[in-house]
Amino acid sequence: MSKELTYLFEKYLTNSLSKKETALFRQLMKETDNEEIEKKLSLLWEKYEKPENRNNETFTSISQNLHHLLYPVKQSIRLSFISKIAATLLLLLLVGGLVNYHTKQQSYRSFAAFNYCIVTEKGERASVVLPDGTKVYLNSGTTLSYPATFGKTDRQVGLTGEAYFEVKKDENLPFVVNTKEINIKVLGTVFNVYAYPGSDWFEVSLIEGSVELSTTDGNQSVILKPYQKAHYSYHTSKFEITKTDLRLETAWKRGDLMFRSEPIENVFRQIDMFYGTTTRIEGTCPEKLFTGTFREGDINQVLKNLQIHFKFKYQKTGNDIFITINDEQSDNKKSEI
Repeated sequence: MSKELTYLFEKYLTNSLSKKETALFRQLMKETDNEEIEKKLSLLWEKYEKPENRNNETFTSISQNLHHLLYPVKQSIRLSFISKIAATLLLLLLVGGLVNYHTKQQSYRSFAAFNYCIVTEKGERASVVLPDGTKVYLNSGTTLSYPATFGKTDRQVGLTGEAYFEVKKDENLPFVVNTKEINIKVLGTVFNVYAYPGSDWFEVSLIEGSVELSTTDGNQSVILKPYQKAHYSYHTSKFEITKTDLRLETAWKRGDLMFRSEPIENVFRQIDMFYGTTTRIEGTCPEKLFTGTFREGDINQVLKNLQIHFKFKYQKTGNDIFITINDEQSDNKKSEI
């Protein structure tokens, strides 16, 4: 890690990078070997004062998992710049009473108010291990945030987007996921959360354990059992509990695109999120629904397969897709592959 990169990294921690410095920081991080980053971070670690002994065992454990923190799961696309930096911060600033983030400009109080954010853009997926050992897999267009004091007095995270949680059990500190209108409380369990901004609904699918869902106003709460899904409509402000086999809800984690009786607009909306594209449609969308599954791969092959079932022409330029639909379609039956 060059002196210049070290300087920029320290400015990043105090949120004082200019736009020009941010662009340079981004480029230098891309050019720096991850092994070198890990090595130098341990030196940066020593620069921070400590009121008590550091937990070196925890630091070593997280350091050994650097590869998993800096890279998404096997099926994933490369982490965004923000995601990579956020994951790297886990090595430098261990939270929950492990280190006192103290510089001449910042006191412990400012450290306690610091929030970590891990972000995946459209077309990206990632995984991260939280300080308590909880594993979180992030789908495209997702933001996970948590305070620097995570694990000391509570375990609360904020979520927008979609994530799969494998929560480390701790009976003394329940794990809470805060979303737009719903809070999820667990002790130790595995579940999937769908909470994209702009969506008309919120969903939680439970794999194992149990979770309690409650509205932020405290007026409603439900408890889920394994293989149940809670669907909450923002329009009706009501929960609906159904059974699920979980294959559909967790398809993204396996690198799959799975559709069940979806209109073509929803199909392309999910394709855009999955591949990081932007689709524009000209013409009247057919009313027939689509059911099918695609493995992660070349998006052009996905589009060609869809052309078999929907009569349209497309042109792809970079990440922009232009769809022209033949308005003479009249088959309104569900299409399956």
